[in-house]
Amino acid sequence: MESYNGLRNIFYDSSNDYVLFDINPKIYPLKVVYQAAYILMDKASVILGGNPDEVIKVEIRPLDDSVGLGELIRLFNDELLTYASYFVFSEDSKKFRDFLMTNLLANATSESKIPSPNNDSHSDIDDVEKIFEEWEDDS
Repeated sequence: MESYNGLRNIFYDSSNDYVLFDINPKIYPLKVVYQAAYILMDKASVILGGNPDEVIKVEIRPLDDSVGLGELIRLFNDELLTYASYFVFSEDSKKFRDFLMTNLLANATSESKIPSPNNDSHSDIDDVEKIFEEWEDDS
C-alpha cells in the first residue's frame, strides 16, 4: 500500500517496506537531519539525498522485522524535533554562555593565590580553612 501523510511530505510504501521524507531545510537544517538519521542506524537503513538548500530527501528502510514503518516514521519525526529544539536552545543560550565564561575567566584566581603542593609537608592540606579564609579575603 502506497500513501502520503496529510502534509504530503512523507510517502510510505508498506508493500515494499520503505518511507520517503521530503524535509524543508528552513525548518530542519541538514545538521538536524544528520543527527536524527544517526539515531536510526541500529534500526534502519537511511539514505540522504536532494538539494540541502531546497529539499532534503530521506529514504528509510527497516533493517529487519523488529520495527515497523509507522514506528520508524514516528521515531524519525521525534528525533528531528528533538535535535531542532536542541540546536535552537543552544544558539539562543550562546550569548549567555559566552558572557558567563568571560566573567569566570576575568574573575579567576591567579596562579599565585593557589597553594602549590609541598612534597615535604602537608601543612596546606591540614589547614584548609585558613586557605579558604585567605581566598575569601582576597575576593
